[in-house]
Amino acid sequence: MAPWRSWSNARLLITSESGRQRCHGPPSVEALFTTATEAGPVRAVVHTAGVSPQMGSAESIVRINALGTVHLTETFLAFAGQGAALVNVASIAGHLFPRLLVPTRSSRLALTDPATFLGKLTWSTRLAPQAMRPGLAYSLSKNFVIWYSQRRATAFGAKGARILSVSPGSFDTEMGRLEEKSGSGRLLDHAALHP
Repeated sequence: MAPWRSWSNARLLITSESGRQRCHGPPSVEALFTTATEAGPVRAVVHTAGVSPQMGSAESIVRINALGTVHLTETFLAFAGQGAALVNVASIAGHLFPRLLVPTRSSRLALTDPATFLGKLTWSTRLAPQAMRPGLAYSLSKNFVIWYSQRRATAFGAKGARILSVSPGSFDTEMGRLEEKSGSGRLLDHAALHP
């Protein structure tokens, strides 16, 4: 028996800052939750997985940040019971995008046609020069996380569960330091709490 299964009132923390342990799509996310529920009901999830503009192409950023949020949210919803809570981590970058340019019509496809959603959101980044597309994809994907978390609140509420998004500034992590070197540290000027 795994040690964490024998602890009384155990808390299960599944994390991977190195990025070596990944969930790819609904089947692997479902397997993760199935394993976690062997220890008991999953009461809370903080979804921090994501990539920043310096870590990939516009398409990979949208796929990981936006579709990854859909996969995790919908799987957790299936497992969620009374009092369960999901926190999706967005970003202040998601709030800085001009509302007029947010493709919410495309966002509605996330549940019904993920491939088209991915294509349309990625295509939206072509409005910018090549070098700016990953940053634009990041802002769009984090704006989507905020929008999507709001849209799924009714479904969570029907089960007596909660969903919300938080939009922090930069953290002192490997990814945060990578972005700070690229100039994204200036986003802290827009944060509510600034050192």
